Amino acid sequence: APAHAPAVSSHKPRTERVVQHWIQVAAYTSDFRAQRAKKALESNGIVGKVMSRDIKGRTFFRVRVGPYPSQQEAEKFLAQIKKITEFKNSYISLVYSTQSAN
Repeated sequence: APAHAPAVSSHKPRTERVVQHWIQVAAYTSDFRAQRAKKALESNGIVGKVMSRDIKGRTFFRVRVGPYPSQQEAEKFLAQIKKITEFKNSYISLVYSTQSAN
């Protein structure tokens, strides 16, 4: 019987592009203000995260909620968050990342 050819393996895990739906609640240049906004969310029963990001040499502290698996799910929570006066300008922000598909 002929020997079986070995399975071709590139030793690189297959990756796929994943999109996460986050709700951007606010962005500040002050971590203190971002933490305060996060606490205001929590007092409304919503758990947020503060994420910092450097943009053109300035650090912004973004208050976000998520991630959600779909746009519909994010929109459901966005409607709740927008009812809080100070967060009425919240919007959905898409974050693309890659993850191993194995």
